[in-house]
Amino acid sequence: MKHWRLAAADTHLYPGARLRCLEAAGEGSIAAGDPAHVEFSDGVVVAGRFDSAAAAEAVLWVDAYATLRGAKIPAKRWRVVPTAATGQMRVNSRA
Repeated sequence: MKHWRLAAADTHLYPGARLRCLEAAGEGSIAAGDPAHVEFSDGVVVAGRFDSAAAAEAVLWVDAYATLRGAKIPAKRWRVVPTAATGQMRVNSRA
């Protein structure tokens, strides 16, 4: 089991949002049950986990949180897919 640290380019996730893996590229594959932390652009860090994983798609669960400005974001599951850029993935849709 690997712990994934991901950085989001915005304060929340949405279809099309990009995630960047903060570990060195090529250090393992995502597996169902792997824990994750997502660091959003405002510095808020939120716990999550990968509920399922395959070569073409994974499902990322992100716990509920509040943005730095106080917007409340409920817990959500997201389908994420790898991009052509090493160590990056894109949110495809809600799961």
